[in-house]
Amino acid sequence: MSEDIQTNLEYYDKEMFQDKITDTSDTNVVDSFSQVLESSLSNIPTVNQLKKPKKHRLSVWLHFNTETAKYFGKLVCRKCEQVYKSSTGVSTLRKHLENHQIQAPKKKQATLQIYRKDPYNEQEQQKRDEKHTDVNISEAISFILNKFKLNNKIMALTTDNESAVVVCSRLLAKELENKFNNIGFSHYKCAIHVLNLVAKQELIMAGLAVNKMRQLMAKIKASVCLCDELRALCDLKGIKYLKAKPDIEIRWNSTYYMLQKFKNMELALNLLSVNNNSISELYSNYDDQQKLQ
Repeated sequence: MSEDIQTNLEYYDKEMFQDKITDTSDTNVVDSFSQVLESSLSNIPTVNQLKKPKKHRLSVWLHFNTETAKYFGKLVCRKCEQVYKSSTGVSTLRKHLENHQIQAPKKKQATLQIYRKDPYNEQEQQKRDEKHTDVNISEAISFILNKFKLNNKIMALTTDNESAVVVCSRLLAKELENKFNNIGFSHYKCAIHVLNLVAKQELIMAGLAVNKMRQLMAKIKASVCLCDELRALCDLKGIKYLKAKPDIEIRWNSTYYMLQKFKNMELALNLLSVNNNSISELYSNYDDQQKLQ
């Protein structure tokens, strides 16, 4: 028994017992004492009554009001004044908050819900002409140069041979010369891009053979069984196994690496084509191999 309850017992015993003795002089002392004790015990608050009212610590309850005059004791949404019972579950309240685009953080939540969904402001999100014309490209480059104050510092622009970019460089050079007196600006065409165009032009002569080789490498790469069988045949012939990989059309050197792999694993690939009909259909014949060489 707690100290507060024990103190209350002693207080009720003394006071009420004295009142009973003075008021009822003719009654039995023992009977009056038992009655006083019983009535005093009934007036003592229980342990549950002594407990403090439970506070809602979850963040969900911050969006609901429980002390309204009209719906006292019930849950009233602060946004739309929707009324719920006090026994309503937290999951139901969370679903209601989702209607207002509100996500109450959970107790074990590791990340914040407050973050910027749109990394760009409204001005940057405005619709623009998406066509990559010479004028649009020139204006975009001029905007960047003005933003970082590089108009007097830019010396050259290196691009591919696309016609819109070539015209863009002319417009940009004229603007830099007229507005910023920058007469040293030059336009250079990428040498690697030019080399790639030359190599692709030469590969047109052996286009069918290269296309069959590309399909062959792609089929082997997509099949785990064919890769394992090719690896076993390479070990049998004492050849270093190289992973089959088709070329990339915009990179001429990737075509060279693909043909080089075929040449290094040619003995193993010959055996693989004999054992698999699907491979033999894509395998290069003598004429195709002569073109590739």
